[in-house]
Amino acid sequence: MKRLVLTMLVLAGVCACGKDDIPAKGGEGNGSGQVTPAPKPEEQKPGEGQPEEQRPSDVEMAMRGVAEWRVKPEVYYKALDIEALEQSEALDFAQLRPLVRLYMVSEEGKTYDFTEDDLAKVALHEVRYSAERGELSFRLVYNGVKGRDRVKLEFSREEYYACRFEVNTPFVSGHYMQGVFRHAEAFLGDLMTYDTERYLPELHSKGDDARRNSMSITFKIYDRKTNRDLGVFVTKDFSGFKSLESLLSALEIYSSVEVHDLAVAAMSKYKEGTDLVRMLAARMANQKWMQKMEYATGGVQLDYSEEKSDAHSPAVEVIKGQQSRLDVFLSRPQWRLKRAEVVDRDLHLGVALEMVNGVYVENRIYEIVIPHVVKK
Repeated sequence: MKRLVLTMLVLAGVCACGKDDIPAKGGEGNGSGQVTPAPKPEEQKPGEGQPEEQRPSDVEMAMRGVAEWRVKPEVYYKALDIEALEQSEALDFAQLRPLVRLYMVSEEGKTYDFTEDDLAKVALHEVRYSAERGELSFRLVYNGVKGRDRVKLEFSREEYYACRFEVNTPFVSGHYMQGVFRHAEAFLGDLMTYDTERYLPELHSKGDDARRNSMSITFKIYDRKTNRDLGVFVTKDFSGFKSLESLLSALEIYSSVEVHDLAVAAMSKYKEGTDLVRMLAARMANQKWMQKMEYATGGVQLDYSEEKSDAHSPAVEVIKGQQSRLDVFLSRPQWRLKRAEVVDRDLHLGVALEMVNGVYVENRIYEIVIPHVVKK
């Protein structure tokens, strides 16, 4: 009996332990009925334990350095003085620094851009300019280490001087192209803005496009200070002139004494019922009435004449300005009489200009009145 009771007490004690006295998986009991959590693995920071990318050495920076322009050509051509480059090595990296991008190319082809700290350690050595090759070159010095190969930058002598001459837009937009083209040598100093104390342009050749109202000029440059021919030819294009339409709108045509006399003689033979336009058109063409009219624009008298472009060319009709209006020039005008009628004693003509300067003209009719051509 005693043995049975003892066995029952032992079993009751085991059940009283319960789950609280059994260590949880992954943790240990702490003697207070609570389980200590298992420690979490430490989190690794990004890049920690990874090998750092090796920074190029000073030797690599000097030996494998590359330069390229980081600004537009007109910026670096205006920033540097080619004449100083041609005469000496007078180029400091401080002048070049805002104009170029410097970087290093590794053997594997990877690039490394020079930082601001790197650029502060850069200097130039053996600076040279070659006009024949059109390049500026130097040896790169980085932190006292001199590069072996020359670093090269494109630098055209022609483009350098072209940047010294800019189109004078206000002048161009205020003048007519054909007259300016014809007198290009006289207008050369007005067409461009440049250092007139330093440079002297001389006309070499020219070309025009009447349909596009544009022209081009090629000129050579002299150094005024030394009277030296710089051996450079620059070509500039000019567009945006006052239009031919605006010139034709401003053109004024009046009868002259000579035309009046011709009209009186013609009308004295006119018979009622005949085609007045047809009769007058033949006489106007044969007697060159339009050449004998008076022309003006903006109150300035114009000249209508025949002239040759050179000794071997036939003479052509031209309407041109003088002195202050040399930009006015109309070549080979083609006229057609469209209307003719007598009002009181005056002859009223509607004359169309159909072509001028090699360009067809539309809807340009000039009203010309020849007074007192019919007797009472």
